[in-house]
Amino acid sequence: MSAEIVNSTGLLLLGGGFGIVGQVLRAFVGWIKNVGRASRPAGGAREAFSASRLFVTLFIGFIAGSMATLLSNDIINPTVLSGTAKLCLVAAGYAGTDFIEGIAGRFAASAAPSMTSRGKANLLRN
Repeated sequence: MSAEIVNSTGLLLLGGGFGIVGQVLRAFVGWIKNVGRASRPAGGAREAFSASRLFVTLFIGFIAGSMATLLSNDIINPTVLSGTAKLCLVAAGYAGTDFIEGIAGRFAASAAPSMTSRGKANLLRN
């Protein structure tokens, strides 16, 4: 293996790790909001913790951080990662996860067939 491939792979993994850090920050902010909402007298229903959802969002944060690393290949030096670059990768994990989940939610909502009353009747007949 060439040193360039090893450096590139390591940089992608490092960018993905910073993306996960950004997603952990985002999850913590969401958790704080959820706790505040549940403590109000007329507060909304408190969402149950879902480990599978947390894992998926952490993975999406990893992807966002890795994508940001790929897109900023010209400005990130693989041998020395500056503090600004680290902060940018954390921000990419934070904001990129919102972006990716928003797009995925739109596709999931449009792909799900709506169940009309005629569809329900046909379902009951079969």
